[in-house]
Amino acid sequence: MPSHVRALMRAFVAWHRERHSEDLHLIDSYFDGAAFELELAELPGKYRQAEAQALYAGMGFQEIEPYYDLPEVLRNWLVFMELPRRA
Repeated sequence: MPSHVRALMRAFVAWHRERHSEDLHLIDSYFDGAAFELELAELPGKYRQAEAQALYAGMGFQEIEPYYDLPEVLRNWLVFMELPRRA
């Protein structure tokens, strides 16, 4: 995962802390510092949706090339699938 995605996520939490200073206890309980950094380091991790991809593959869907132009960084993140037509 590119470093700019991690930076964006960190900026999101910083914005919340600044914008909602009265709720810092909630923000800090949701975005535990060490756990949040670990999750960022492991991206895409659990967000890769391997279970969903396996479910679709089990129903006969096949992975295909993207059907629109994508930046290279997204080609490794998004998955395009189609269900082949039956004759």
